[in-house]
Amino acid sequence: MTINSYRDLKVWQAGIDLVGQVYRLTQVFPISSLNKQISSLRNALQRKVNPHV
Repeated sequence: MTINSYRDLKVWQAGIDLVGQVYRLTQVFPISSLNKQISSLRNALQRKVNPHV
């Protein structure tokens, strides 16, 4: 397997999968009480996985 981009790295792909899982899990949180926490968690994950966002 040739790596042409960081997107070819398994660790990056796993990070993207983790972001997707967190998004799916946080959709069931009660928005009225956890809106800021959900946003913070999602933003932190995105910065860790893709710091260029």
